[in-house]
Amino acid sequence: MLYALKKNECMTGLADIEYNSFGRPFIPGCVDFNISHAGHLVICGISDSGPVGVDIEYHQPVELTDFANCFSHAEWNSIQHSNGSISRFYEYWTAKEAILKANGCGLTDNLTDLEVNNRTEVLFEGVVWYLHKVAIFADYSCSVACLHPHIAIEVFPVEVLRHFLSV
Repeated sequence: MLYALKKNECMTGLADIEYNSFGRPFIPGCVDFNISHAGHLVICGISDSGPVGVDIEYHQPVELTDFANCFSHAEWNSIQHSNGSISRFYEYWTAKEAILKANGCGLTDNLTDLEVNNRTEVLFEGVVWYLHKVAIFADYSCSVACLHPHIAIEVFPVEVLRHFLSV
């Protein structure tokens, strides 16, 4: 992330990062960025044309009924009747979280109002967000939310020293 931000001449160090009232990091006058991690993967979204939100989740077993109040009736029905309920759950969850992170508000009390049920375009708090799936990692769901229907998604593998993975 630091490499990409410096490449865009946005920062000289971590001290340049500020936070909004919900704790979302930003750099004034710079490209927008967002980060998420799960397992041993980290995703960083960078946008020079508006807010971006990203979320990645590893498909680990969860008690789906614990999350029933986070989904609309249509979404919950789709999750329950899917052949891959866990995959569908994480697909919807990452989409919701990506939009909330792009919007800068974090998790809200009423996630059922944010319906992402198989949509690529979602209206949330008066803004149209476009959802993009990144489906290149087995057993992971990953979503990107931004203000544009067509974006370039590039994947760059980065080797991290094992020392940092164990810290």
